[in-house]
Amino acid sequence: MFPNCIVDSHHHLWDLRRLDYPWIECEPPPPMVCGDTRRLRFNYLPADFQADFSPLPVQKSIAIEGGSTDPLAETQWLQDLGDTEGYPTAIVPYANLADPDIANRLDAFLQYPRVRGIRHIIAWHEDAKVSYVPRADYMTDSQWLKGFSLLAPRGLSFDLQIYPSQLADAARLATRFETTRVILNHAGMPLDRDFAGLAAWREGIALLSACPNVYIKISGLGMTDWKWTPDTISPFIHHILDAFGPERSMFGSNFPVDKLYSSYGTLYSAYDDLTWGLSASQREAVFHETAEKAYRL
Repeated sequence: MFPNCIVDSHHHLWDLRRLDYPWIECEPPPPMVCGDTRRLRFNYLPADFQADFSPLPVQKSIAIEGGSTDPLAETQWLQDLGDTEGYPTAIVPYANLADPDIANRLDAFLQYPRVRGIRHIIAWHEDAKVSYVPRADYMTDSQWLKGFSLLAPRGLSFDLQIYPSQLADAARLATRFETTRVILNHAGMPLDRDFAGLAAWREGIALLSACPNVYIKISGLGMTDWKWTPDTISPFIHHILDAFGPERSMFGSNFPVDKLYSSYGTLYSAYDDLTWGLSASQREAVFHETAEKAYRL
Protein backbone atom coordinates (compact mmCIF):
# COMPACT_ATOMS: atom_id res chain seq x y z
CA MET A 1 0.00 0.00 0.00
CA PHE A 2 1.34 3.45 -0.93
CA PRO A 3 1.69 6.14 1.74
CA ASN A 4 -0.76 9.02 1.47
CA CYS A 5 2.03 11.41 0.53
CA ILE A 6 5.55 11.10 -0.87
CA VAL A 7 8.02 13.96 -1.13
CA ASP A 8 10.85 13.35 -3.57
CA SER A 9 13.71 15.23 -1.95
CA HIS A 10 16.08 15.02 -4.90
CA HIS A 11 15.34 15.08 -8.61
CA HIS A 12 16.34 17.12 -11.64
CA LEU A 13 14.55 18.78 -14.52
CA TRP A 14 16.20 20.03 -17.68
CA ASP A 15 15.36 21.31 -21.14
CA LEU A 16 18.23 21.00 -23.60
CA ARG A 17 16.44 23.39 -25.98
CA ARG A 18 16.30 26.18 -23.41
CA LEU A 19 19.56 25.96 -21.46
CA ASP A 20 23.06 24.57 -21.89
CA TYR A 21 24.17 21.56 -19.82
CA PRO A 22 27.80 20.86 -20.78
CA TRP A 23 28.14 17.72 -18.68
CA ILE A 24 25.31 16.13 -20.70
CA GLU A 25 25.91 17.63 -24.12
CA CYS A 26 29.66 17.91 -24.64
CA GLU A 27 31.67 15.64 -26.92
CA PRO A 28 33.42 13.53 -26.00
CA PRO A 29 31.28 12.95 -22.89
CA PRO A 30 33.21 13.51 -19.66
CA PRO A 31 33.97 10.57 -17.38
CA MET A 32 31.34 10.56 -14.65
CA VAL A 33 30.50 8.36 -11.70
CA CYS A 34 27.00 7.97 -13.14
CA GLY A 35 28.32 6.50 -16.40
CA ASP A 36 27.81 7.56 -20.01
CA THR A 37 26.06 10.94 -19.93
CA ARG A 38 25.00 10.57 -23.58
CA ARG A 39 22.20 8.41 -22.21
CA LEU A 40 20.81 11.53 -20.49
CA ARG A 41 20.47 13.61 -23.65
CA PHE A 42 16.74 14.06 -23.44
CA ASN A 43 14.48 16.76 -22.08
CA TYR A 44 13.11 15.98 -18.65
CA LEU A 45 10.12 18.11 -17.74
CA PRO A 46 7.42 17.89 -15.05
CA ALA A 47 5.21 15.75 -17.30
CA ASP A 48 8.08 13.27 -17.75
CA PHE A 49 8.72 13.24 -14.00
CA GLN A 50 5.03 12.61 -13.31
CA ALA A 51 4.89 9.82 -15.88
CA ASP A 52 7.86 8.15 -14.18
CA PHE A 53 6.49 8.25 -10.64
CA SER A 54 2.85 7.44 -11.50
CA PRO A 55 0.85 5.93 -9.79
CA LEU A 56 2.83 6.82 -6.67
CA PRO A 57 1.47 9.82 -4.72
CA VAL A 58 4.48 12.11 -5.10
CA GLN A 59 2.79 15.31 -4.02
CA LYS A 60 5.84 17.53 -3.53
CA SER A 61 9.37 17.59 -4.87
CA ILE A 62 12.68 19.39 -4.62
CA ALA A 63 14.43 20.14 -7.91
CA ILE A 64 18.19 20.19 -7.48
CA GLU A 65 20.27 22.21 -9.93
CA GLY A 66 21.00 20.37 -13.15
CA GLY A 67 24.41 21.76 -14.04
CA SER A 68 23.28 24.53 -16.38
CA THR A 69 25.78 27.18 -17.45
CA ASP A 70 23.30 29.85 -16.27
CA PRO A 71 22.11 28.95 -12.76
CA LEU A 72 19.97 32.07 -12.40
CA ALA A 73 18.11 31.42 -15.66
CA GLU A 74 17.70 27.78 -14.63
CA THR A 75 16.21 28.90 -11.31
CA GLN A 76 13.78 31.28 -12.99
CA TRP A 77 12.70 28.49 -15.35
CA LEU A 78 12.18 26.07 -12.45
CA GLN A 79 10.22 28.71 -10.54
CA ASP A 80 7.96 29.20 -13.56
CA LEU A 81 7.45 25.44 -13.89
CA GLY A 82 6.49 25.15 -10.24
CA ASP A 83 4.06 28.03 -10.55
CA THR A 84 2.37 26.72 -13.70
CA GLU A 85 2.69 22.93 -13.46
CA GLY A 86 2.96 22.22 -9.72
CA TYR A 87 6.43 20.68 -9.82
CA PRO A 88 8.90 21.40 -8.38
CA THR A 89 7.72 22.55 -4.97
CA ALA A 90 11.17 23.83 -4.00
CA ILE A 91 14.45 24.60 -5.77
CA VAL A 92 18.10 24.23 -4.83
CA PRO A 93 20.23 26.23 -7.31
CA TYR A 94 23.97 26.01 -7.95
CA ALA A 95 26.39 28.59 -6.63
CA ASN A 96 30.16 28.44 -6.22
CA LEU A 97 30.63 29.53 -2.63
CA ALA A 98 34.22 30.58 -3.35
CA ASP A 99 33.00 33.21 -5.83
CA PRO A 100 34.06 36.70 -4.61
CA ASP A 101 30.61 37.95 -5.69
CA ILE A 102 28.76 35.18 -3.84
CA ALA A 103 26.70 37.53 -1.64
CA ASN A 104 25.10 39.17 -4.66
CA ARG A 105 24.56 35.80 -6.34
CA LEU A 106 22.75 34.45 -3.29
CA ASP A 107 20.59 37.54 -3.08
CA ALA A 108 19.66 37.16 -6.74
CA PHE A 109 18.35 33.65 -6.05
CA LEU A 110 16.24 34.89 -3.17
CA GLN A 111 13.92 36.73 -5.56
CA TYR A 112 12.45 33.30 -6.37
CA PRO A 113 10.17 32.12 -3.54
CA ARG A 114 10.70 28.41 -4.21
CA VAL A 115 14.45 28.61 -3.52
CA ARG A 116 15.37 26.88 -0.27
CA GLY A 117 19.10 26.27 -0.40
CA ILE A 118 22.26 26.10 -2.49
CA ARG A 119 24.28 23.22 -3.89
CA HIS A 120 27.95 23.37 -4.79
CA ILE A 121 29.23 19.88 -5.58
CA ILE A 122 32.68 19.53 -4.05
CA ALA A 123 32.98 15.74 -4.33
CA TRP A 124 36.67 14.98 -4.71
CA HIS A 125 38.07 11.50 -5.28
CA GLU A 126 41.63 10.36 -5.77
CA ASP A 127 40.48 8.79 -9.03
CA ALA A 128 40.15 11.81 -11.32
CA LYS A 129 37.65 9.97 -13.54
CA VAL A 130 34.97 10.16 -10.84
CA SER A 131 36.05 13.39 -9.15
CA TYR A 132 33.77 16.38 -9.63
CA VAL A 133 36.39 18.95 -8.62
CA PRO A 134 40.20 19.11 -8.93
CA ARG A 135 40.90 19.78 -5.26
CA ALA A 136 39.85 18.37 -1.92
CA ASP A 137 40.21 21.39 0.35
CA TYR A 138 37.09 23.48 -0.23
CA MET A 139 35.78 22.91 3.28
CA THR A 140 38.99 24.37 4.76
CA ASP A 141 39.43 27.16 2.19
CA SER A 142 38.88 30.61 3.72
CA GLN A 143 37.16 32.10 0.66
CA TRP A 144 34.76 29.15 0.37
CA LEU A 145 34.03 29.26 4.10
CA LYS A 146 33.25 32.96 3.81
CA GLY A 147 30.63 32.10 1.22
CA PHE A 148 29.27 29.28 3.35
CA SER A 149 28.86 31.68 6.27
CA LEU A 150 26.42 33.74 4.21
CA LEU A 151 23.85 30.94 3.87
CA ALA A 152 22.24 30.80 7.32
CA PRO A 153 21.64 34.58 7.61
CA ARG A 154 19.67 34.31 4.36
CA GLY A 155 17.69 31.28 5.51
CA LEU A 156 19.41 29.01 3.00
CA SER A 157 20.44 25.40 3.56
CA PHE A 158 23.36 23.67 1.85
CA ASP A 159 23.12 20.48 -0.20
CA LEU A 160 26.46 18.73 0.31
CA GLN A 161 27.64 16.19 -2.26
CA ILE A 162 30.97 14.60 -1.32
CA TYR A 163 32.74 11.25 -1.13
CA PRO A 164 33.40 9.31 2.11
CA SER A 165 36.99 10.55 2.43
CA GLN A 166 35.56 14.05 2.92
CA LEU A 167 32.94 13.24 5.53
CA ALA A 168 35.18 14.06 8.50
CA ASP A 169 35.84 17.54 7.11
CA ALA A 170 32.09 17.91 6.60
CA ALA A 171 31.44 17.07 10.24
CA ARG A 172 33.90 19.78 11.28
CA LEU A 173 32.16 22.20 8.92
CA ALA A 174 28.71 21.38 10.33
CA THR A 175 29.98 21.76 13.88
CA ARG A 176 31.53 25.14 13.12
CA PHE A 177 28.36 26.43 11.41
CA GLU A 178 25.79 24.86 13.68
CA THR A 179 22.96 27.16 12.57
CA THR A 180 23.33 26.15 8.91
CA ARG A 181 21.21 23.21 7.82
CA VAL A 182 23.39 20.77 5.87
CA ILE A 183 21.74 18.08 3.72
CA LEU A 184 24.06 15.28 2.68
CA ASN A 185 23.27 14.07 -0.84
CA HIS A 186 23.24 10.52 -2.13
CA ALA A 187 23.92 8.66 1.12
CA GLY A 188 27.46 10.03 1.23
CA MET A 189 28.33 8.43 -2.13
CA PRO A 190 29.77 5.07 -0.95
CA LEU A 191 31.65 4.34 -4.17
CA ASP A 192 34.57 2.27 -2.88
CA ARG A 193 33.28 -1.07 -1.70
CA ASP A 194 36.53 -2.59 -0.39
CA PHE A 195 37.13 -2.92 3.36
CA ALA A 196 38.85 0.46 3.69
CA GLY A 197 36.25 2.26 1.59
CA LEU A 198 33.30 0.91 3.54
CA ALA A 199 35.04 1.62 6.85
CA ALA A 200 35.65 5.23 5.79
CA TRP A 201 31.99 5.61 4.86
CA ARG A 202 30.72 4.16 8.15
CA GLU A 203 33.10 6.30 10.20
CA GLY A 204 32.15 9.42 8.29
CA ILE A 205 28.43 8.74 8.65
CA ALA A 206 28.93 8.36 12.40
CA LEU A 207 30.71 11.72 12.61
CA LEU A 208 28.11 13.57 10.57
CA SER A 209 25.12 11.98 12.27
CA ALA A 210 26.42 13.41 15.55
CA CYS A 211 25.76 16.91 14.18
CA PRO A 212 22.09 17.81 14.80
CA ASN A 213 22.00 20.28 11.91
CA VAL A 214 22.81 17.57 9.33
CA TYR A 215 20.20 15.61 7.36
CA ILE A 216 20.80 12.86 4.83
CA LYS A 217 19.18 11.80 1.57
CA ILE A 218 18.80 8.10 0.90
CA SER A 219 19.24 8.72 -2.79
CA GLY A 220 21.61 8.21 -5.70
CA LEU A 221 22.71 4.73 -4.69
CA GLY A 222 22.44 3.65 -8.30
CA MET A 223 25.30 5.96 -9.25
CA THR A 224 27.69 4.01 -7.06
CA ASP A 225 26.13 0.61 -7.81
CA TRP A 226 24.83 0.51 -11.39
CA LYS A 227 23.48 -3.04 -11.00
CA TRP A 228 22.02 -2.54 -7.56
CA THR A 229 19.53 -4.90 -5.98
CA PRO A 230 17.61 -4.56 -2.71
CA ASP A 231 20.23 -6.82 -1.13
CA THR A 232 23.15 -4.64 -2.20
CA ILE A 233 21.63 -1.35 -1.01
CA SER A 234 20.07 -2.73 2.17
CA PRO A 235 23.20 -2.38 4.38
CA PHE A 236 23.55 1.29 3.45
CA ILE A 237 19.91 2.18 4.02
CA HIS A 238 19.76 0.41 7.37
CA HIS A 239 23.06 1.91 8.54
CA ILE A 240 21.84 5.40 7.64
CA LEU A 241 18.54 4.93 9.46
CA ASP A 242 20.33 3.62 12.52
CA ALA A 243 22.77 6.54 12.53
CA PHE A 244 20.55 9.50 11.59
CA GLY A 245 17.16 8.14 12.54
CA PRO A 246 14.09 8.51 10.28
CA GLU A 247 13.60 12.09 11.50
CA ARG A 248 16.78 13.18 9.67
CA SER A 249 16.66 10.75 6.72
CA MET A 250 14.67 11.33 3.53
CA PHE A 251 13.80 9.53 0.32
CA GLY A 252 15.07 10.92 -2.98
CA SER A 253 14.88 9.41 -6.46
CA ASN A 254 17.73 11.27 -8.18
CA PHE A 255 15.70 10.97 -11.38
CA PRO A 256 16.34 11.09 -14.24
CA VAL A 257 19.97 10.17 -13.44
CA ASP A 258 18.99 7.04 -11.52
CA LYS A 259 16.59 6.22 -14.33
CA LEU A 260 19.73 4.81 -15.97
CA TYR A 261 19.62 1.96 -13.45
CA SER A 262 15.95 1.28 -12.72
CA SER A 263 12.38 2.50 -13.08
CA TYR A 264 10.93 4.84 -10.46
CA GLY A 265 8.55 2.13 -9.31
CA THR A 266 11.35 -0.40 -8.85
CA LEU A 267 13.37 2.13 -6.87
CA TYR A 268 10.47 3.08 -4.61
CA SER A 269 9.47 -0.55 -4.07
CA ALA A 270 12.97 -1.40 -2.84
CA TYR A 271 12.97 1.52 -0.40
CA ASP A 272 9.46 0.65 0.70
CA ASP A 273 10.38 -2.97 1.40
CA LEU A 274 13.62 -2.06 3.17
CA THR A 275 11.86 0.35 5.54
CA TRP A 276 8.91 -1.94 6.31
CA GLY A 277 10.29 -2.67 9.77
CA LEU A 278 9.89 0.96 10.78
CA SER A 279 6.81 2.19 12.58
CA ALA A 280 4.12 3.99 10.61
CA SER A 281 5.27 7.38 11.94
CA GLN A 282 8.90 6.61 11.09
CA ARG A 283 7.97 5.69 7.53
CA GLU A 284 6.02 8.93 7.25
CA ALA A 285 9.20 10.74 8.27
CA VAL A 286 11.39 9.02 5.66
CA PHE A 287 8.95 9.42 2.79
CA HIS A 288 7.75 12.97 3.39
CA GLU A 289 7.97 14.60 6.82
CA THR A 290 11.76 14.91 7.02
CA ALA A 291 11.96 16.54 3.59
CA GLU A 292 9.10 18.87 4.44
CA LYS A 293 10.93 19.95 7.59
CA ALA A 294 14.38 20.21 6.01
CA TYR A 295 13.18 22.21 3.01
CA ARG A 296 10.39 24.16 4.74
CA LEU A 297 7.67 22.92 2.41
